[in-house]
Amino acid sequence: MNPVSTQNIEYFASVGIEIAQSSDKLDKQFNADLFDKHFGDSQVALFPNSTEQISKILSYCNENRIGVVTQGGNSGVAGGAIAHRGEVLLNLRNMNKVRDIDPVVGVLVAESGCILEDLDNHVQQFGYIMPVDLGARKKCMLGGNVSTNAGGLRYLRYGSMHGNVLGIEAVLPDGRILDTLFTLKKDASGYDIKQLFIGAEGTLGVVTAVSISLAPIPKASQVVVLGLSSFSQIQRAFVLARQDLGEIVSAFEFWEKRCNEIVVKFEGYKSPLNNPHEFYVLVETRGSCAHHDEEKMDTFLKTIRKEDLIEESKTFNEPKAVEDVWLFRSQMANAHNKSGCMYVYDFSLPSKYQFDLLIATKSHMTLLNLYGFEGSPVKDITIFGHIGDQNIHLQVIARSFESTVEQALEPWIYEWVGSHNGSVAAEHGLGAHKGKFLKYSKSPTVISTMKSIKQLLDPHGIMNPGKHVSCA
Repeated sequence: MNPVSTQNIEYFASVGIEIAQSSDKLDKQFNADLFDKHFGDSQVALFPNSTEQISKILSYCNENRIGVVTQGGNSGVAGGAIAHRGEVLLNLRNMNKVRDIDPVVGVLVAESGCILEDLDNHVQQFGYIMPVDLGARKKCMLGGNVSTNAGGLRYLRYGSMHGNVLGIEAVLPDGRILDTLFTLKKDASGYDIKQLFIGAEGTLGVVTAVSISLAPIPKASQVVVLGLSSFSQIQRAFVLARQDLGEIVSAFEFWEKRCNEIVVKFEGYKSPLNNPHEFYVLVETRGSCAHHDEEKMDTFLKTIRKEDLIEESKTFNEPKAVEDVWLFRSQMANAHNKSGCMYVYDFSLPSKYQFDLLIATKSHMTLLNLYGFEGSPVKDITIFGHIGDQNIHLQVIARSFESTVEQALEPWIYEWVGSHNGSVAAEHGLGAHKGKFLKYSKSPTVISTMKSIKQLLDPHGIMNPGKHVSCA
């Protein structure tokens, strides 16, 4: 790729595009990821305010072989939205308009720079909520949610972006505008092109607008936090939750004792339960009748008590109490990051191997004399996650970022996940780092097909160079 020149910047200015150039402000805002693990070196950030401006940018960059990295709220942790090779940063914060909403069937059309929480607040006026909810909701943007195929906290109830996005508008690397911004929930007329861009992390083009199916605001919501002594009890409780709570269960989250202690210590929040437990589970229901839902929850609690699965439980019904419990859960990653130098891993694993990941990692790092003793290079190894969608977050907290720890973890941890039929990236994406480990969860034929699609749409490789499948 060619470096960005003064002549290039003059062109961008001539077509009315807002520009920020190298400065301390640019570095801090746009050249570091959420947890300061990935750092970039872009000297130029562009802030287009229309699809047409983005078309001009990509057409020009394609002709002049200038790399482009698309960025939304920059709330990712995999480095996918960081420019590591001096590329132009294409930030979508000015693409923040709601274009339309259909209040009858519940479909929103909005631009990619809209912040998730702002959209959620907007659609609530019409009786709806966004189908995806993330801990980064105050910062992350719709385009990033689509480009990473965001799952989030209520995947169990509402699914991923693949299932909720009805259409997209995107600009291809050569500047052509791809309009599949349908608002129809049924469409069997040919290839479903939009799906290629969901989870592509900006490697095939720039998603500029999205039509998405909304969910009705639940009339009743409750949260129960459980204290348990074993991971097998969590899994059994999940089976019973699906049986007794049925269609109203919207989330089933878990975390272990050490995670609970870290949030209490580094975020200053009160533990949701009075007593310490080896494991904690958060169960949320969302339905249309509070009395009906409470009866179902009572049945579930009686069932798990009868089977002696829990040591303690607490029910939260008031909105503020529910919000506080979710805040405790959603700040788990931030608390871990404050506790030390965090290596964060995001895997999908079959249920029978999920807890084995923690045991294997602790054993592996102990054998290498990196964990398990006073002053060891690794302080903590923890897991939490979304049991309902098989997504496990593993945190390895070191005293400092050093090569011995990273080399001990990688590629070993990806090999382990692959050998247990898991995915090396559940919801954080491949980003700048994980493409080279894709071989552990995708076959050579799948990877070559992905590369063929990339070559077809972006033959000059200007979109997010060196990331995602490009480094597989």
